[in-house]
Amino acid sequence: MRALTLVLVLDAAVLLIFGLSLMLAPARTAEAFDVALPMPSAELILGMWGAAMATLGAGYFLAAMDPQRHVVLIQIGIARGLIELGLGTGCLLRGVATWRQAGLGIVAGALVAVAYTVLYPRPRAREAEHGEQTQDDG
Repeated sequence: MRALTLVLVLDAAVLLIFGLSLMLAPARTAEAFDVALPMPSAELILGMWGAAMATLGAGYFLAAMDPQRHVVLIQIGIARGLIELGLGTGCLLRGVATWRQAGLGIVAGALVAVAYTVLYPRPRAREAEHGEQTQDDG
């Protein structure tokens, strides 16, 4: 469970930092990924995306406190990783993005999906053996 907690905290930190950079300096963040903004109002979309990422990062910090209880956030992390991997690979193959633009998302998405899948919290041995319900299960 410690490895899962560590992955959740690292993922949360990355999402918070990247989300804040998109909210506070969207043009510079886009520039770091070699992305040209088509118009100044595109900064609004990037800022909103950053807010979503930062909020998700806050949720992962919460999940790190008790991964068993907040397992839905780990499921969301697996889905997010697979979607990032698929979207980045698709854009790369279609020539919409370069490796410099899509590579980080592809690699990070794959790592996140694999890590959360491998470290996915299993039911506690005693509960699984006896089919016992926890207080939270009702």
